[in-house]
Amino acid sequence: EFSELAEHKDFEQRLWQRAQCLVKQYDLSSILARAARRSGYIKIFVLLTAALLGMVGVSYAVSDSDTINIYWLLLVLLGFNFLSMLLWLTTISLNVKGLTSGLFARLSGWLSRYLESKNHDADRTGAEADRAWLACHFSGAVGKWQLSKITHQFWLAYLSAGLVFLVLLLMVRQYDFIWGTTLLSDDIFIGLTEVLSMPLNAVGFATPSPEQVEGTRIGASQAGLLHGDALLSLSAEQRSHWAQFLLGALLCFGILPRVFLLALSSLMSARSRRVFTLDFYQPYYISLRQRLMPLASHGQVVDADTAPSPASKKVASSPPVTPVPHPLPAGTRWVAVELGRDLGWPLSSISAADDLGQVTDRESLSRTLQQLQTLDRPLLAV
Repeated sequence: EFSELAEHKDFEQRLWQRAQCLVKQYDLSSILARAARRSGYIKIFVLLTAALLGMVGVSYAVSDSDTINIYWLLLVLLGFNFLSMLLWLTTISLNVKGLTSGLFARLSGWLSRYLESKNHDADRTGAEADRAWLACHFSGAVGKWQLSKITHQFWLAYLSAGLVFLVLLLMVRQYDFIWGTTLLSDDIFIGLTEVLSMPLNAVGFATPSPEQVEGTRIGASQAGLLHGDALLSLSAEQRSHWAQFLLGALLCFGILPRVFLLALSSLMSARSRRVFTLDFYQPYYISLRQRLMPLASHGQVVDADTAPSPASKKVASSPPVTPVPHPLPAGTRWVAVELGRDLGWPLSSISAADDLGQVTDRESLSRTLQQLQTLDRPLLAV
């Protein structure tokens, strides 16, 4: 019962109290906790899948040989990650609505409908709560940054698992590092290595020199290398430089940017939750406002019937009497509501102290309602 709410509380306060009452009435706390728990399970599954894909990608790029194709491995681990970051930055910069109403939103809607079809009628409330929980967390500005957080966490799991798996392989096995190309020139890869090595050298990683880069090309002939597939071992210093270059590139160009974007998305998600407001102009809230805040004090007669009826003339000609079939309690107050103009008020049997007046317009209605708020005696309305 929401009629007991204070009269002068605004709509948002009444809406909040109504929500609290509904939570207690339908035990929505446990139901919404179930939706959050299911979402957590799905998120854990997605992150584990990302970690498994990272390890599979490293295993595929390294294969079973004793050589590591450097740029192929970097492409597997960093190439798709870089494209994903570009796509995310584009959608965020252009404020693309498909980020919150696209594939993930359709999948979440399908999931809620699937759970609803599997539930019995007694559990339809749970299905509606699941749908409301998904809509609350994955729509609008809140959903945009929530999806951004999940995206960055996915790629962090992918890159971190790949990095850890690669470190384990380098710890227990000895690899030689190679690279090759069919269409591009050697200068492109030498220049790319120099560009990638600049921030790595700044933070203390040892990187290969241009001569080492040129010497590790597949088919290069120099001391320590043969043509074709037969490849002699590199020196320990060359392996160390290439290993540090590979691990440093994964850290500086893969993991650290994702950590920064995840922190940014977390801050923006917290801000969007803090400034979130409901759209009270939606039809649902408009009808709810009419129920929670009825405009009873603003009522008035729109089309009054001014023609006197025969019954009113007959009553007017008779002497004013008060038919009381049963004795009234002592101190009963009287009020008249919309009596005809030809009916006299108050009646002769009503004392002036017990008369609350006659309601004929907005001002008299407001005055009578104020008197009724402090009335502690029986009321008889005519």
